[in-house]
Amino acid sequence: MSPERNRLQAEYDAASEQMRAAGDEVEVVANAIQSAKPADAGKLETRLAKAKQVFERRERAAQAAADRLELYDKIAKLVGGLPRIDWGTLHALGDELAGAANEQRFEMFYDLLLDLLARLIRAKASGEGTQPDLDVARRVIDDARLASWAETWETVVREKADALALNLDRKTLILDAFSRLESVARR
Repeated sequence: MSPERNRLQAEYDAASEQMRAAGDEVEVVANAIQSAKPADAGKLETRLAKAKQVFERRERAAQAAADRLELYDKIAKLVGGLPRIDWGTLHALGDELAGAANEQRFEMFYDLLLDLLARLIRAKASGEGTQPDLDVARRVIDDARLASWAETWETVVREKADALALNLDRKTLILDAFSRLESVARR
């Protein structure tokens, strides 16, 4: 398992634990209200409302961490499978990320993708990096194509910026990016 995936898993685990702790606080306060004197119930109601707000924030943080982990796994599998691409999975992912309502997930997807590609290119160029990155880089990046990989990374960055500025179709952008990766990995 890659250190990046381990980091994302630890982030998810911590967010989930914080959410569970906040949920426990909500339960404790709700139970205290049941047995409270009427004079104390108002203070406990306020405390309960605050505990519920904390729980909701932590629940959103845990969900975001789960989304990052899920997206990273999908990206790592797609990139690790190069030069072959599971087009069905990629189309489904493109559908997931295409709508304006999914802007945060779309940005997260590109952050994770570009970071992974940069790590692989760096690993291939320097021979240094984590073992999983080195293994994938050795398998998908031919020595003679290293400059082409760097150019492809730059092209993907530029095309993403252009697509966002011009409000172009996000699914097409994702499919085009992986088509470029497939092409550079095949040569």
